[in-house]
Amino acid sequence: MAVSVRNLGTSRDPQTGLLNEEVFRAVADHVVRQALRYQECLTLIRYELQHLREISQAFGRRGYDGALLEFAEILRGSLRKSDVVGRLGEESYAALLPRTSSAQADVVIRHVSTALAERNDRNADTFRLMMRTGRTTMDPSVQRASITQLLAEAEPGPQATRARARLFG
Repeated sequence: MAVSVRNLGTSRDPQTGLLNEEVFRAVADHVVRQALRYQECLTLIRYELQHLREISQAFGRRGYDGALLEFAEILRGSLRKSDVVGRLGEESYAALLPRTSSAQADVVIRHVSTALAERNDRNADTFRLMMRTGRTTMDPSVQRASITQLLAEAEPGPQATRARARLFG
């Protein structure tokens, strides 16, 4: 499926401004094929926001929308411009990081966790944002994969990431 640059501007999630799932998958599929062709590793990180229902109940639609937007801003501020970032569902996000090893992905996950912890510390009087993460790294010399396979492999685990600045500072 081909996606033109012109379509990208209109194919963003209206609440976060990130790529919507359809466009994310199309762009990510292209990036995966490119990585395979040039024998470059890449990592896919999935993020799942936690407790959105409780945020909505306590703070209304405005709080819910604010949580989505704040998390999207954390991702935009924590990732490279060359990374492909999208919203996959109500509380699910993904970031595809070209030319990124597993060890480098650990740094990215810590960076996002630290930014989330800093946000929570600054906004202690409102809701806390919490996330679960999952990730997979593709080594094209031993593995051929599709974006669908990578998304499945990177499904977040049952444990929420506890974003605490002191753990990473």
